[in-house]
Amino acid sequence: MGGTHTHSPVACSRDLVGCEKYLRANFSTFARAICSVLLDSMTVERYSMYKLGSLICVNHGMGAPSLSILMHEVFKLLSYAKATNVTILRVGTSGGLGVEPGTVIVSSGALNSALEPVYTQHVLGRAVNHPTAADSDVAETIVKSNSNATSLNVISGLTMSCNDFYEEQARLDGYFCDHTAQQRADFLRHCHQVGVRNIEMEAAAFLAFCYRAKIKAAVVCVALVDRLQGDQVTSTSEKLTLYSSNCITAVFNYIKQQQ
Repeated sequence: MGGTHTHSPVACSRDLVGCEKYLRANFSTFARAICSVLLDSMTVERYSMYKLGSLICVNHGMGAPSLSILMHEVFKLLSYAKATNVTILRVGTSGGLGVEPGTVIVSSGALNSALEPVYTQHVLGRAVNHPTAADSDVAETIVKSNSNATSLNVISGLTMSCNDFYEEQARLDGYFCDHTAQQRADFLRHCHQVGVRNIEMEAAAFLAFCYRAKIKAAVVCVALVDRLQGDQVTSTSEKLTLYSSNCITAVFNYIKQQQ
């Protein structure tokens, strides 16, 4: 994964938190301020890793393929380090469904774009389905950890995880679009009715990987837009920064209670 001989795998232990690249620096700065411990950074080839005591923060690219590469390499690192009692959280952004922008959604489970609770891989030409269950104890604890945070709205709900940003997510503004605005609206309303509260591109792969590895995991994403109202993010850059901060704050409210 690009680390040097000076980076000991044994340094990895309890909590691993993955976050998107543009969140990474803020997350690490916030972590340093709250925990008041020395931040040790790693220089790597394909992604960046920050270690803060037993907390590791790693970024990944967009979609399941990028995430999968990271998960394999980080899980091998944890295995080499003989890490135990590991909890892994994925932190990111998403399109909300029937929720206000800025709402933090903790995934109670993930569905694929056919609204099935599985993540499908094709291995040796054969389709293999993996369950996408979240750890209910971790998810519920994250929500409860933020119950008294008056400035945050943290809820639980299903996450629809797609392999595409445009067509699978029922957008109308891609290069190709073979569905009508009414079909889009009907589908998104149906998703909301079955419990979906946000849409993104990684949760199914992430939860399936962790479930398969028998490691506790949860997905925490902030909604940047209510997709029932439209596809475009219209919030100002200041608002978007605040929304990202909401997600980070929700995670750290949980982490502080685990210390």
